[in-house]
Amino acid sequence: MRPTDCVTLEKDKSFKREYAGRLSWWRNFLFVAPSLIMFLGLAGMLYLFKAEMLVSWYTLPFVIFFMLGTVWLKAVKRHIMKTLVNTEGSFLACPAALYDDDGKYSYFIFSIADKRHNAHYVKTVGDRLRASDAHIDKDAARRSAITFSDPHSQDTFYLKGFPHKDIRRSNAMWTDQDALPLLYVDAKNVFIIKRRDLPQ
Repeated sequence: MRPTDCVTLEKDKSFKREYAGRLSWWRNFLFVAPSLIMFLGLAGMLYLFKAEMLVSWYTLPFVIFFMLGTVWLKAVKRHIMKTLVNTEGSFLACPAALYDDDGKYSYFIFSIADKRHNAHYVKTVGDRLRASDAHIDKDAARRSAITFSDPHSQDTFYLKGFPHKDIRRSNAMWTDQDALPLLYVDAKNVFIIKRRDLPQ
């Protein structure tokens, strides 16, 4: 993965939107009001259908509620996605170096600092930290990216564990010597960039 590939991916809005779909954006409290209005319209139409009054003027307010809720819900979703994609410091493409492997999980080290696109730099720091026998909390690294400091560098590094099956599914051609392309959204959301999404 070349540094220019990382820059290209970080500027690609459609790429960001595709990976934003994996986030739990639907848990936002902004969805409550349009969902309730849409539910009110749907419940009213179901009641009128059961009462055999669906084809009457009584249906009109419930249809309007349902349509209003649907349009509002789509607008809120578009707003949330746009905010997620344009947030500074998120959706950063980072080449990650293999740090450790315990048989089921592989642990990768990466940086989101200015030198994040330099795979050789990350690999060098990873080799240096591995040689120093620094203790890592593997359980925490499986759940979310944990911060890792290097005494020889001022940059902060992250460590994230991925199951082998996820690595094979996303990037089957990856080997231990290669940098694994990762997408950093936040500490809890780090994704392996699929091979088909990488610039050719």
